[in-house]
Amino acid sequence: MRTATAYPPSPLSATLQRSSRIGTVVGVAALVYVLYCLGTAHAIMPPPNYTNDHHLPAVHPLPPVIATHLLPHGLQAVMGTVLHLHSIDAPPSPHASPVGSFTPRAIARVTLTLKPDFGFHIRSTFNSGSGRWRVSGQHNITFGEGAWTEMAPSCDNTQGEELVLCHQRLTIEELLYDAFGRDHELSLTFVPSVRQFILTDRRGLCFVFRIPLEPGQ
Repeated sequence: MRTATAYPPSPLSATLQRSSRIGTVVGVAALVYVLYCLGTAHAIMPPPNYTNDHHLPAVHPLPPVIATHLLPHGLQAVMGTVLHLHSIDAPPSPHASPVGSFTPRAIARVTLTLKPDFGFHIRSTFNSGSGRWRVSGQHNITFGEGAWTEMAPSCDNTQGEELVLCHQRLTIEELLYDAFGRDHELSLTFVPSVRQFILTDRRGLCFVFRIPLEPGQ
């Protein structure tokens, strides 16, 4: 009965096996290195830059075809649906006249609304004075089609008496100054492609609002 004879591997075979093992180790090491680099790059990439307003994506440079209109002069109507843009509370004015007139600092709240009929509506709710002559009411300004109209302020004191002296008007500048600060130079931009409405100032402060889709869209 013949027994199998084991022959030592030839030098060429041993070299090939050793080269194969080395190639496998090098390939695995390279793969691990590539995966490590990809993971490190992903880890150090900055997170998406979101604004503080409704967590919208940051505003990117606008294409040249999108016009930026300065407020309050030369305001042009833009398309959109009803949108509550901004409200801010301001303390009553300590210098309010006792006869019922009011100053810009007497405004308690300013609201800017984008109207469905291609216009803007700004309403200020104000409180001024104290005691019998404490005045409260609303002042409304509406923009549209390149023009703007104003409703006379409605004023009442604490006695329910309508005040005859409530004839002062707050200009649109005063309303916006109260809402956004007196040292702001505001601009208005509408971006139809992403349904965004943007208010910015020269210091870089930016209010971004997304126009909601109408029901059924």
